[in-house]
Amino acid sequence: MSVSMCMPMIKYDDYAGNPVKDDQDWENIKREKTRNLDDVCSICLEFAFHNNESREAYQFSGCGHVFHVECIAKALETNNKCPNCRDLVNPSDQAELITFRGKRVEHKKALHKYIFDNRNTVRLVDFGLETDLGKLMKKYKLEYSVYRALVINGTLTVDNMQDVQADPNIVSRLIAKATERNSYMENINSRIKKKQLTTQNIDLVRDDVIRYNLMLWFCKKLEDESDEYEGFLSRGGPDLTMENMEFVENDLDDKELRELYTYIVRVSGVTLEEFVDFYNHFEDYDLLVDAYKGLIHSEQLSMDAIEDYRHDLEKYNLMEMAYRVSAIPAVRVTMDNIEDVREDLEKYNLMEMAYKESIIPEGSVTMSNIEQVREDLKKYDLIEMAYKRSIIPEQSVTMNNIEQAREDLEKYNLVGMAYEKSIIAGRHLTMDNIKEARKDLQKYGLMKMAYKESIIAGHHLTMDNLKEARTNLKQFGLMTMAYKDSIIAGGYLTIHDMKANHVRKDLKKYGLMKMAYKECIINSGSLTMDNIESFRRDLEHYELISEAYEEMIRRHDITEDNMEIVRQDLEKYNLISKVGPAIK
Repeated sequence: MSVSMCMPMIKYDDYAGNPVKDDQDWENIKREKTRNLDDVCSICLEFAFHNNESREAYQFSGCGHVFHVECIAKALETNNKCPNCRDLVNPSDQAELITFRGKRVEHKKALHKYIFDNRNTVRLVDFGLETDLGKLMKKYKLEYSVYRALVINGTLTVDNMQDVQADPNIVSRLIAKATERNSYMENINSRIKKKQLTTQNIDLVRDDVIRYNLMLWFCKKLEDESDEYEGFLSRGGPDLTMENMEFVENDLDDKELRELYTYIVRVSGVTLEEFVDFYNHFEDYDLLVDAYKGLIHSEQLSMDAIEDYRHDLEKYNLMEMAYRVSAIPAVRVTMDNIEDVREDLEKYNLMEMAYKESIIPEGSVTMSNIEQVREDLKKYDLIEMAYKRSIIPEQSVTMNNIEQAREDLEKYNLVGMAYEKSIIAGRHLTMDNIKEARKDLQKYGLMKMAYKESIIAGHHLTMDNLKEARTNLKQFGLMTMAYKDSIIAGGYLTIHDMKANHVRKDLKKYGLMKMAYKECIINSGSLTMDNIESFRRDLEHYELISEAYEEMIRRHDITEDNMEIVRQDLEKYNLISKVGPAIK
């Protein structure tokens, strides 16, 4: 006897002992031999014969009872009697069926191994009824086992379940298993998002993740989640990075590792530091071009890096992209390195772009170096832009060089801007040079701004030049500000100035007497035991006498020789305890 693909497993002969001629001959003999036998398999209670070629039948040579092959083969593993009549099964029948059972187990393991080994490429159509794998699966009744493996693998899902050609009961069980896999993925994804699962504790789910063929998916989820925090590869987070790939790389085959590296490089990108550390990996997986493009698009290639990797960039025709997409937009081409990269920029027609998008916006064109690049700026009609976006905003125009720049400034109507955004904003206007600029300042209506934001804010106004500026200060309502933000803040008021009537008059008028005493007289140490009586009335009026004594004590102006003179004041303001032990 032999186990055949279709039916039956017994080689019948005719009544004369001649072999069966063909399939039709067999059908005739089968009907004759089974006409008086019950053709229902008593194990599964389904018909053994009745045009059901999907299930093979087996007829015992002794009692003649018929069963499905897979049903009786399993039953004989524990009992060697016919389930119907309890007669002992012919040893030859039992041996054949046990052999079938063993082959079934063997083929089941082989099919499962095939699915696992090819888990990333196996397809549902590989097990179609007309394929060798499909025929093997059908012959040994492995439909559910094989399809279940495809569900666990992720090849067979709820979405393509309609393509399965199997018993409805089997399909129903497979749908339940596919739903279970989806639920598991949702659970894992949720735990990753909540930071409950990371590469640090992957062992908690490693076995299940591998069983469901989800390791690559799991790694991508960890990588995706890490990107939500710091931009590229989870800087600061405990998720999957290039640095901790060792946590998962042993669970991935070479193809999966290649796909994961490809995913990280193409979807998330790598840092320049990671690129350096994993250069060999990227080279092995043919990912250098993708890695370089990622670094370029993320503007991570510095001018030094471009030079370090010049060979690769030229080899892969990426040098122009490195400048056009990274170095220039990232404002890395400056006046300091323009000559070093001039050959590259001219080769790729990027000189104009370099000036417009990097050198000028970076602010490296100044009055001290504009003549070095004037020819370039003139060629690309960028002199006006250089002044507007670099020289003037960087406050490179001063009172010392404005005449040098005047021709350019007047040509492009930038004199007023130069004063406002550079000379005044840079506080280059002082009381010493305001006369030189007065004509321009008046022309552009900048006199008040000049005093307010340069002369006063720069502490250029002192008691020595206050008289000279008084008319303008009064005209622009800046007297209070002049005293407060320049003369007092600059510490220009002296003990002698405080005695001058015109100064006292100004300070009282603008409510600055107390501030003047505190900031200029007391804090400067101008008050001593020799002159404090001269200012006692003011100090007591502005409640500064105690503060004045404290400063004198701190400066050791009170000694054993003069302590008695002020003891009454020290006791009055509870300052005795602050005087040194020797004095007490």
